[in-house]
Amino acid sequence: MKLVLPGPIDTEIWDQPRNDPSLFEVEKVSARECAAGIVAAMEGEGFEYYVPPVYPNGVDARAMVVSKHENCDQYVQTLATVVRSLRT
Repeated sequence: MKLVLPGPIDTEIWDQPRNDPSLFEVEKVSARECAAGIVAAMEGEGFEYYVPPVYPNGVDARAMVVSKHENCDQYVQTLATVVRSLRT
């Protein structure tokens, strides 16, 4: 059994006509890179895999997931602050 946690993947889902616009833009990895990470996870010995392990903007994927779960309220407040700053 494996746990694969993908990050933002560059697919057409981001550009669907009825989608609300994104609150902010993030760099996305290609679908090919994501698929390669999933294959590596399936072939690997471990259980937990992040694809990509480091997001394009340099954020460690595992550290971000752990941080979100350790203090959900703080994560939401920080995200709200970031979104507000991007809108001004």
